[in-house]
Amino acid sequence: MSTRSELIKILENNLKCAKNSLEWIQKNSSFSQSFDELYDLLPEEGQKSKGTAKAFLHHFIILSDCIYKTFLEKEIYIGISLINDLILDGLRKNIHNFPQKIIETICDKKLHDYGFILTPLHNLKIATPFLTLPGKKRRDECFSFYDAGMAIIPPTCDTEKTIDLIDKARKSLGINREFTKSDIHHYLSHGTMDWFSRNPLLVFRINIYSNSPYENQNFISHRLRTITSLLLSSSLFCKDDEKACLSWHNGHNQTLDIHHYIHFEPSHSTDKLTVDRIPLSYKDAQLFDAFDANCTIPLKGWDEALKNNELNVLYDIFRSVEIGFLKNVVMEEDIIKADFYKKVALSIDYYRKSFQFDGRKSNQIISLAIAFETLLTDSYSGGVTSRIERRVKICLKSKNKCSSYMKEIKKLFDARGKFVHSGRGPTDMPIESCQKIYIYCLEFILDRAANNVFSKPVIENLINDKGAKKDLFYNINRIKKSFRELFVSIRDLFKIN
Repeated sequence: MSTRSELIKILENNLKCAKNSLEWIQKNSSFSQSFDELYDLLPEEGQKSKGTAKAFLHHFIILSDCIYKTFLEKEIYIGISLINDLILDGLRKNIHNFPQKIIETICDKKLHDYGFILTPLHNLKIATPFLTLPGKKRRDECFSFYDAGMAIIPPTCDTEKTIDLIDKARKSLGINREFTKSDIHHYLSHGTMDWFSRNPLLVFRINIYSNSPYENQNFISHRLRTITSLLLSSSLFCKDDEKACLSWHNGHNQTLDIHHYIHFEPSHSTDKLTVDRIPLSYKDAQLFDAFDANCTIPLKGWDEALKNNELNVLYDIFRSVEIGFLKNVVMEEDIIKADFYKKVALSIDYYRKSFQFDGRKSNQIISLAIAFETLLTDSYSGGVTSRIERRVKICLKSKNKCSSYMKEIKKLFDARGKFVHSGRGPTDMPIESCQKIYIYCLEFILDRAANNVFSKPVIENLINDKGAKKDLFYNINRIKKSFRELFVSIRDLFKIN
């Protein structure tokens, strides 16, 4: 079945919930001629919408949301502004069955085709073989992972070579539409993109079309979280090559002066990709954090992990969070699952922060500890550390090195406690083992989430933590103890008086 046919089938199903809105708006389609833009229907400050305008907006939003979510179900991110424009156009031209016509128009113009996003990275180090055998081609260009839709391009200090490598990455990811090189040169001529040839670059594939620069940025952020989490985690599981050197480091030449990333999106007027430079605003701190890829990837280990499907396993872990977030948070399919995936996404953000190094080991340790707490607890109550240790043990029960892993977790939370409560702690403590343990716990919980019914408390029930009852009795005893202490204090106060 073609993408067009699938989208029309999804739309027909979605329209069942918007049947009344579709009928009302078709009967009152002539009202769409009475204004230029939807903003004209919004009331002025301090006033309320009246009559037909209020009803029109209500039914229009329901219908627009229905069409928008039709594309989201196929992970095609069409800007809501374009959908609104096409609905108005259909009403004003009195087009029969205009919702289906909108699907056909977008598919005819191939706006649902793949494009890609180009972002700079910093602190990424790639270890390549120090020596190459005679007759073997040296791997010094770029590497990709087709299933994840990503490619990494090295810093070249050469604009033309970087552009050529971007084009090679585009082809390797199965993106058919080409881009015009002069569009990139246009933005480079402004002098605000020194990172373009000085930093490693991340290319990732995405189905996206935006009428305005920021309307799809949330989806870009979710996709970027998946890709960068995969990249950072691969550094933990790819085997090191002892005969390797950091050929892509060039740390002295990389820049943190990053204020933009680049969209390569389908065009409605040509068969090429349009190139847009998107500025980072003060609200994009999370997006900027994602550009920090402080890890070392041995290229030989990457190739082996790719061949042995180890990278696919890692990708599937983070991909399941991305899909769960889209379905339950964005598309609002299930409230309990929405809270769960918000929580897991936040936990992954702290996990990613544990790789960032600002000169203080404490920040890495605290971030990783928070990642575990967010992932493995349902709410705050006493005995958090013992609860986390117990739940980590449940998650690791099928692993061979469970006892040694548990020692690492105890060290992590002991160090976290020292840093938080005394401001001092071990500054030379390695955390790579604990970062691996986090991945094992995340994989275990997501596997349970895929095969179990959700009920509160979600984490406790998913991992079947039978020791949680002990926590309950522990907290009840703490409350009793607090009341006794309060009673004694009040009694002593009266005695003094």
